[in-house]
Amino acid sequence: MIFCRYSLTLLRTAALCSLIVIVLVPTRALAMELKIVGNQLILSGPVVGDEPEKVREALTNSPGIDTVILRNSGGGDAPAGYQVGQLLRERGMRTAVSGYCYSSCSRMFLGGSAR
Repeated sequence: MIFCRYSLTLLRTAALCSLIVIVLVPTRALAMELKIVGNQLILSGPVVGDEPEKVREALTNSPGIDTVILRNSGGGDAPAGYQVGQLLRERGMRTAVSGYCYSSCSRMFLGGSAR
């Protein structure tokens, strides 16, 4: 009986600790981050679907950008990847990868006129 109570207390403690870790530990970025450095637009993180408009706006507001760097993206929303790739191709942008670029990120990369 004592063993059973001890096990139940231990289980509750473990569950509480797990919940605290889940709540307090930062998670991955929830959306692709855009950063402008000189003539480069750096895109990193997951593709969630709002990237075409964000990239279009960044390129319009910073006409000196000629290169898009795709950095550490596991991909995500396929239509957004295709749309950004098409936008980059229409604007004659160069693309490069830093780190990894999977799934819909690769569709963005392939949109570059020079890769």
